[in-house]
Amino acid sequence: MNEGVPLAKMLTLGHWQEYGGEELTWRPLVKVIWRALRVTHEPQTRHLWLFSGLLAGLSAGALAILLRTRGLPPECALLALLVFAHPLTADVLLPFVGQSDMIAFGTLLGGAVCLCRGGLAANALGVVLIAVSFFTKESGFPALAALPAALWLGSGRAKSRIRKATIAAIIVAALIAVRLVTHNMIFGDETFMTGEGTLRMREGERYPGFFETIGRYAAGIVMLQVSGVDNCHIKAPGSSAGSFPILGASAFLGAILVIAWALRPIKATRANARSLRLRRLMAAGVLWTGFLLSIYLHLIPIGAIWQGRFMLLPFAGLAVALAAGLAMLREDVRSYAMICVLIVGALGAMKTFRHASVWVNPVSLWADQVERLPSSDFAKRCYALELYRAGKVAQALEPARQAAAARPWDGDAWRTLGIIASKLGLHEEAVRAYTNAFPLVPYLAAMHAKCAEHLIALGRLEEARQHLDFVKANSPEYEPLAQLYGALEAAEGESR
Repeated sequence: MNEGVPLAKMLTLGHWQEYGGEELTWRPLVKVIWRALRVTHEPQTRHLWLFSGLLAGLSAGALAILLRTRGLPPECALLALLVFAHPLTADVLLPFVGQSDMIAFGTLLGGAVCLCRGGLAANALGVVLIAVSFFTKESGFPALAALPAALWLGSGRAKSRIRKATIAAIIVAALIAVRLVTHNMIFGDETFMTGEGTLRMREGERYPGFFETIGRYAAGIVMLQVSGVDNCHIKAPGSSAGSFPILGASAFLGAILVIAWALRPIKATRANARSLRLRRLMAAGVLWTGFLLSIYLHLIPIGAIWQGRFMLLPFAGLAVALAAGLAMLREDVRSYAMICVLIVGALGAMKTFRHASVWVNPVSLWADQVERLPSSDFAKRCYALELYRAGKVAQALEPARQAAAARPWDGDAWRTLGIIASKLGLHEEAVRAYTNAFPLVPYLAAMHAKCAEHLIALGRLEEARQHLDFVKANSPEYEPLAQLYGALEAAEGESR
């Protein structure tokens, strides 16, 4: 959408694609990277795959190095690869959208690793990487809450680590407060702050509670579940909680017991130094996961849209805790455990890349979502729009109708239906869709002009003139106006 726009001008704009509802989001580094890679339309997304794949590998390598320097055996350190191979985090492989999250998450994770290493050069690099995350995408902001846990598990004496973690916690609290205040000033009471995302409840449905949310997350890990695009199934509304609250309560209690066991006071000796270090690492991994789940899944009310790709950073903490736990087992037991974990990891990686291969094409991506999430009206709307863009207009009509009927509050759903009906020459349906969209979306001259064109075809000339006059008052430079006024006058002459 920004092809041919000077880079200097792009950096003063809002979202890098400037589509509805994100005009105030500033992501300058994403624009620079995409322009440097000359990525301007969908067939060139192979460059993004290469770039994000390289970044995923570097991030996994950095985390593995951190685990290795903390005294873990090489095979346990390699569990860092699970962070980027598990299907629950596969959403970061989505072209453009997920891959910009990948940059934000990967650089933030790399910055945390550098800060844990200690030393002037490592700290400086860590700050730079976190700054890159900040200016890439706002989805990385809530993960700042996990930085104190990262510093606490870093190198140095206990007092030094506690002091650094405390300072980081104070800074993080201040940054989160600034973020929340700024967001409220800009967006007001948008759903970004409530965590409702783009899903609404049907009759008889409700949003999952605290333990049910944790239970769904735990089930997604064990069952190698792929998250839904833009709407994480973990927070999707449902009519029945099932056994998820029991599973979630068990996982929550287990996490508390692990932390209590790992941090119980033990006198340090030369013989138990390694064990104490691994216990601290396990506790920090569990805390990291808990912090980020609380934020991204709205177990505590901090602003963040819940989307599937946000599961990457919580999973990093889980991988650290699992690696530390396996490292504490006896060598014979650890061997069998590692074989089981690697088999599960390989199956997860196969599932991840199978879905990632489908997601390269926008039409197949949303067809996959409609198939896996048949109750998601948001997926149907996006599927219809991508079919239209691919030239399959007649095929796009039915999912667009379904999405608009199920989401009457969604202006984009009505606008999508209007565009498709307009292309097919369905005048009445196009006018009805555009009329429903007008109060729900920002002013668009083209939408009012299209509505006027269909009203002229239907003989509703007075209504058509009202729309054209409205466009003339707000966008006098709009080029098709003269032609539409000519068509209107010709129709009025025939009606006389």
